[in-house]
Amino acid sequence: MVCSPAFAGVLYVYYNGFISPEGVGIGASGLLWLMLIIGGSGTLWGSIIGAAVILVLQYFVGGFTPERWPLILGVCFVGVIMFYRGGILPPLIKLWRRMTDGGRA
Repeated sequence: MVCSPAFAGVLYVYYNGFISPEGVGIGASGLLWLMLIIGGSGTLWGSIIGAAVILVLQYFVGGFTPERWPLILGVCFVGVIMFYRGGILPPLIKLWRRMTDGGRA
């Protein structure tokens, strides 16, 4: 099953009962794409991990510097694109397998 941003939008409207113009702007769409790219495209878990990373960044960094959290998000995005081209999910899977194998390669 592929979870698309359109399906997520339908669920959002169903849950809230309405949608404001701010929710359908380019910023919201761009944030969804960032979640997908940071987590890793092609899997549902990558999207979930990307969404969790962005929400955690928004919550914690936004608490310290509310006006600058998009800058920190941009730096993280550029870092993921430069060092983890497939997103952060494949390295996390490798780390998990390495930890569960007890250090055996």
